Parts: sequence; structure tokens; C-alpha cells
Amino acid sequence: MIELMIVVAIIGILAAIAIPQYTDYTQRSEISGAITGIGSYKTTVALCFQELGTLTGCDHNTNGIPDQAGAGDINYVDSATVANGVITVDTTAQQSGGTSISLVLTPNVSNPAAINWDISGNGCDGDAGAEAGRAIDCSGV
Repeated sequence: MIELMIVVAIIGILAAIAIPQYTDYTQRSEISGAITGIGSYKTTVALCFQELGTLTGCDHNTNGIPDQAGAGDINYVDSATVANGVITVDTTAQQSGGTSISLVLTPNVSNPAAINWDISGNGCDGDAGAEAGRAIDCSGV
């Protein structure tokens, strides 16, 4: 009987550690999936910048940029909008309190030949509102 109690206690301890880690892993996966899913927005914003020479006017549903995305249009994305080249994404991932995890992708056009994207929002480690363990590393993207 004592051996059975020890086994149950060990399983309980492992479950107490594994379940939160798995939840954090799935949240990070959904955020990464959302960034991958909006690749067409990033590409068309870059093309718009190349054609216009400015990000002003690079909005959703103009200059070849897709219309706003709603829930179910893109995997792991509840909504995606583009205004003057800045892409705002609300992901399906949620923090433990139920707050939706959001990202803002801002094109960095300091080198017009290779547009880089600065990512911020509560889905990035170190940003205000980010929950430890459920956010991704947005540096160097």
C-alpha cells in the first residue's frame, strides 16, 4: 500500500510540473504559427514599399495587401490588420488570465533592399504585459 501511495505521489508531482510546461509550449507554438501565417502580409507590405517608396498608404485591401483577416481565416490568428505597413495581429493564444496575445510587426526600412521586421506586443518576452513562459523571443527577427 505504501508503494502504491509513493507511485501516486510521484505521478502527481510529475503532472504538476508537466501540465503548465505543456500549456506554455502550446501557447508559444500558436504565436509562432500566427507569425508564419501572416507571411503574405509581410511580403505584400514589402512589395508596396518597393513600389511606392514609402509605407504611407500600405494598408490592408490596397496596393495588393490582403484584406483584414478574421477568426478562422489564418491558423492561430483571430484578426490581422495593416495600417501604413504596420501589421497588428491578435493570436488565438491566450495568457493564463484569458487575455489574447497580440503582436505588432513594424517594418524597419533602414535598408530598403532588405526589410526587417521589429516585433513587439504582449506575445514577446520582455515586453509590457508579456507573461513569462508564454511569450516568444522577438529579438533579432
